[in-house]
Amino acid sequence: MNPAGVLAQFLMILWWESLQNLPPLLGLTTCVKLYNRNRVVALAAATGGCFLGSLLIAWTEPLIYREATVLALGPSFWVNAVVFSVLAMVGSLYMSHVRDRPARLDAGVGFVLAFVLAGTQALFDGSTLPAFGVHGLALALSFTVILLGIRWALSGPRRRTVLLRTLLLNVVGSIIIVIVDYSHLLV
Repeated sequence: MNPAGVLAQFLMILWWESLQNLPPLLGLTTCVKLYNRNRVVALAAATGGCFLGSLLIAWTEPLIYREATVLALGPSFWVNAVVFSVLAMVGSLYMSHVRDRPARLDAGVGFVLAFVLAGTQALFDGSTLPAFGVHGLALALSFTVILLGIRWALSGPRRRTVLLRTLLLNVVGSIIIVIVDYSHLLV
């Protein structure tokens, strides 16, 4: 593939990956922001974002692989929706209760959460060990950046600043996932 084709493929995958990741990240950021004020709304935001993200994955993943799009809400959708929601709640609890935490702790928590997600997905979709490892690494790097960045995003003085910082985190996390997880499509 020529350089222009690689760039076009990278941008197409990045578009879909960013679209998939945005609802769960917005839900998580909202949950962390609201957790100590209104836990019901906070957890609803996280769960809603995770279910919407899972729906977008079910719809757009075939587009990344240039397959026919058939919205199938099978086991993969439900595994993603439930596991994303549980991990978002765990992440929200962690971020809401551990205030002055060192960056290495955020990195460790991001790493563990990512491999829990990748392992659960691998169990349900029958991934090979190398595919699990690559996917786990992509998620671990992305989750680490996101957990490190959420505190920065939430420190914005206005809602608009928080939203823009969350959008930036989404793009950075998605770039990491595209480079690591979809590199085989960029050659």
